Amino acid sequence: MTKRNGNPEQSAGERSTGDHGQDHDPKKMLSIYLDDHWAGAGAGLSLAKRLAAENEGTQWYAEIRRVADAIDEDQRTLGRLRETYAGGGFSVKRMLAQGAERVGRLKLNGSLVGYTPLARVLELEALIAGVKSKRLLWRSLRRTDVAQNVDLDYMESRAKEQIDTLISIHKEASAIAFAEREPALRV
Repeated sequence: MTKRNGNPEQSAGERSTGDHGQDHDPKKMLSIYLDDHWAGAGAGLSLAKRLAAENEGTQWYAEIRRVADAIDEDQRTLGRLRETYAGGGFSVKRMLAQGAERVGRLKLNGSLVGYTPLARVLELEALIAGVKSKRLLWRSLRRTDVAQNVDLDYMESRAKEQIDTLISIHKEASAIAFAEREPALRV
């Protein structure tokens, strides 16, 4: 352990104990972090594709499709990072996350069959949360060398654009879902 500015600092390769006395291995933590985000990215991509498919023919389709395509590209970038840093391979977490996303389709949304305005609002909210998490991933990776070949400024900016687009759609979709009378959808 070395000191910088009078504060103890962990030198490269040293392990420290966290708040609970457990070993803290930064490489292992980063590997788990990438795997967790990889799992969430799979569920998020499935959700984005379904949201686009369910909104084909609406005024939002082109924007949702563009966001889904960008999420697909982002997931491939994350997959390459995970493969390079953590060795990739099968992920139980990814399988569970995608299973949870599929179970989420069974939620009560005001209709036993079909796609409802409420389903659209709930799915947009879930996707917004996922993209916000992805934006924080890119920000967090700045503190590592794992993404040295990735333009993190671009990835973070693109995530913000995705969030802004989804929030704009959400504003309109929630107005339709919760209006006393449903306005006609523009096509």
